[in-house]
Amino acid sequence: MHIKPRQQDLRYFLVFARPDGKPLVPDSGIQGFTRLVRRTGFYGLRLHDLRHSNASLMLHQGIHPKIVQERLGHASIQLTLDTYSHVTFGLQRAATQKFEEGLHLPGVPSLNDLDKIWVEN
Repeated sequence: MHIKPRQQDLRYFLVFARPDGKPLVPDSGIQGFTRLVRRTGFYGLRLHDLRHSNASLMLHQGIHPKIVQERLGHASIQLTLDTYSHVTFGLQRAATQKFEEGLHLPGVPSLNDLDKIWVEN
């Protein structure tokens, strides 16, 4: 259920706002970010790139994709997983290691042992 906020509550839904909570002119937040980026020498970095970096970092840290989806405001978790599949692919190895740690099978070589054997040969 989506509840439309009252006009006086909009300040809580804005990414950029004036000190009194009222909206900024739409492009002024992006323009301010662009000026800051240019002053620091990171030419070509867009505000939207920070959104992607945030999502990739959260997924890489093992935060559940449903949480990432909600924070990004994606309509479905499928969109999040499709967009950031390059990050989740790297998590397959970590998932395998976690599963292995949970098993604690004596005498069965761990992934680290197999890596060492493979590198040595």
